[in-house]
Amino acid sequence: MKDTGFFMPTRLIVGDRCIQKNTPLFHLGRSCLIVTGKNSARASGALEDVTSALAKEGVSYGVFDEVGQNPLLSACVRGGETARSVYADFIVGIGGGSPLDAAKAVAIFATNQFENPADVFACRWTAPALPVILVGTTAGTGSEVTPYSVITVDETNQKRSISDPQCFALAAFGDPRYTEGLSEKFTVSTALDALSHCIESYFNKLADPMTDLHALEGAKIINGVLSALPSGRLPDTQQRQALYLASIYAGLAIAKTGTCYCHSLGYFLSERHGIPHGVACAVYLPDFLERAVRCEPERADRFFRAVGTDLKTLCSMIGSRSKIEPVTLSDEEIAEQAVRSSGSKNFLNSPGTFDAEAATVVLKRLFTR
Repeated sequence: MKDTGFFMPTRLIVGDRCIQKNTPLFHLGRSCLIVTGKNSARASGALEDVTSALAKEGVSYGVFDEVGQNPLLSACVRGGETARSVYADFIVGIGGGSPLDAAKAVAIFATNQFENPADVFACRWTAPALPVILVGTTAGTGSEVTPYSVITVDETNQKRSISDPQCFALAAFGDPRYTEGLSEKFTVSTALDALSHCIESYFNKLADPMTDLHALEGAKIINGVLSALPSGRLPDTQQRQALYLASIYAGLAIAKTGTCYCHSLGYFLSERHGIPHGVACAVYLPDFLERAVRCEPERADRFFRAVGTDLKTLCSMIGSRSKIEPVTLSDEEIAEQAVRSSGSKNFLNSPGTFDAEAATVVLKRLFTR
């Protein structure tokens, strides 16, 4: 059996009204900073539930709601300054992947001041980050249970990742009710992100029996829901609950393995073309699955049997859910993106040998008209 090890220090609580049932977990000090976006936390009801829990536990709070899609490094720096101004003892992040990732970065900037904020990506800060509680409102990124924070650098408009055990939340709450107001477009995009996590984790060179369990169960659930859900129709309550649980399985899987080239090559589609992150990753999944079948046929066979589908059917479903407006790249742009992640863990841990040359082939096939 392949060696396995699993570290996930987050206390995870999932279920209906799980915040109201566990308010003592918010008693981490006298003051906290809530990090969120402008609308989603309020619209979902999660912000009201959190502030009620804080009030019940006698914790004062400030709200930093300057987090947008693809959170900026500068916003995280300002969040850290705000945390210091309210003497925050801990951070509460509420939202989808962007606010949750930003909350992790804010917790670092709250206790560390860098001459160059981008030094945070080196993960060599001196003071421990503030404790973080995360409250998810989408069924996608699984950031609630990962040690990653993906932040966009203002000057380059490129995403970079902080990867450190201190980015694990102390506690995470998942109430699927918070996802019920999401649009069909956003629901599908976040589900595709979670599906990408499952597939990229399963075929990752760092996969082990523990991550396989999470990845296969998550992929089975998501494929089942998306395959049964007619285009344009919103999931029902039971399907929402299933998708949220699957996103957590997916997060648990990539917390150990990380992702592969679908994520790293998907970044520029979000940065430059405004394509939702989950769709931007899913665009590459058919190619990724075909590569996995070529490079690891026996493992691929186990995957399709466990998920209850086959290569053609799964790729067809993904393709129908991840359609984008045509994107055309010049040879120079293709070379830039192929080299950008060359040598990264995302490339190195992909099936077979995936390098800049292989990335060039994929990008030309998808984005040359």
